[in-house]
Amino acid sequence: VDECATGTDRCSEHADCENSIGGHTCTCHAGYEGEGETCDDIDECAQGAGAGCGANAGCVNLPGSHTCECNEGFVGDGQVCEDVDECAEGAPCDALATCDNTPGSYTCTCPEGYAGDGASCEDVDECAPDGSGDCHADAVCTNTEGGFDCACKGGFTGDGKICEDVDECASGSPCGPDGECKNARGDYECICPDGFDGAGGSCEDVDECAPGGVADCHADADCINTPGGFVCACKEGFTGDADGCEDIDECAEASPCHADAECTNTHGGVECRCPEGHAGNGYFCE
Repeated sequence: VDECATGTDRCSEHADCENSIGGHTCTCHAGYEGEGETCDDIDECAQGAGAGCGANAGCVNLPGSHTCECNEGFVGDGQVCEDVDECAEGAPCDALATCDNTPGSYTCTCPEGYAGDGASCEDVDECAPDGSGDCHADAVCTNTEGGFDCACKGGFTGDGKICEDVDECASGSPCGPDGECKNARGDYECICPDGFDGAGGSCEDVDECAPGGVADCHADADCINTPGGFVCACKEGFTGDADGCEDIDECAEASPCHADAECTNTHGGVECRCPEGHAGNGYFCE
């Protein structure tokens, strides 16, 4: 009886039935193993050596067989797999980032002055309180795209990383001819000397002789204002110095009156009177 033809064999569905005299044999298909009546799939991938797959491929077991598939980042037939250059094919890096191809992958790196994962890059504010901007203490830090600028503050000179005080007083006083220039850090101060008043760059002479002024001349003296001060000069008919003025007795020294006239000293002057019976103004009598 041909058991294989009549279907009375007991072979596995994954085996071939071969009739023989008085019996039959069951042989498992390629890719299966067993005694014929039972055939189990052979996992070629588990047998090592990648079942003939390439170094950059993975082995996928199938019923009675297997296949080789290139790993992600590689392309080929499974036996031979070549690296995919994602950078050349338009890797999803940020427009500012640098794309570097690696075996089976790629990396995106943000440029200096930017932060992020490469797929997205944002400007770093180096001027923020915790930023890396290394401007001088006397400079102003200005953030820019991908960097920063340092500029020395007014009154300082340098490149922003190093700032030195400008001595405004050394290159010609900005305080005018009557002001004294005093340099300060990042600035300067104009000091008006005694006898002058004003706001630094414009020192104007104080008129000590004006009403309410500080001049302390004698009542019989004239006050004469001078640049930065004043002088006291006794009026005509008086003699003395800044400490005081005394009346001059013109009659006692050299009378300006006529010889026949009577000389009378007055405060700061003299009075001449012709004697009775004479005519004239005292300085001339007839």
